[in-house]
Amino acid sequence: MTDPRSLDDILGHPSDPENTDPTIQNPTIQAAREQVDVLNRSLMMIGDSLITANRSLHQQIYAMESAIAALRAASQNVNQSLETAQGNMSRLFVTLGMEYEDYFKMNGMDRAKEIARRKMHDSEFECIMRKAREERRQKRARRGRKRKPIDAPES
Repeated sequence: MTDPRSLDDILGHPSDPENTDPTIQNPTIQAAREQVDVLNRSLMMIGDSLITANRSLHQQIYAMESAIAALRAASQNVNQSLETAQGNMSRLFVTLGMEYEDYFKMNGMDRAKEIARRKMHDSEFECIMRKAREERRQKRARRGRKRKPIDAPES
């Protein structure tokens, strides 16, 4: 059996004065109010979801910043170790009487560029030296040729 009393009366809540107005009892208006209530609940759930997502995002940002700080610290440790190793290598080269090039301390790309530049310079220098040797050789060859006397008959 259905109770003719409204749900508010059963729960002990006072009835809404808006509901007592006979124009509000119209089924179209009642359906619109229900739709507004549904939309309001949906908006509240969306708002709660956004707040939760915002909290999660802030936690992730904090975790990322912590990870970046840890990476920076590790990078500094690696750089210090690298500088120590380069200093030791430099001393070892000097101890062994070898030449320690400045580009040994450079990173990969800069080192490759410096080595290529040095090779080009050495190649250009070698080319110049080769030309100079060839010119000296030709001069010696010209000086060493015996000149034919002008009066000498040809055979």
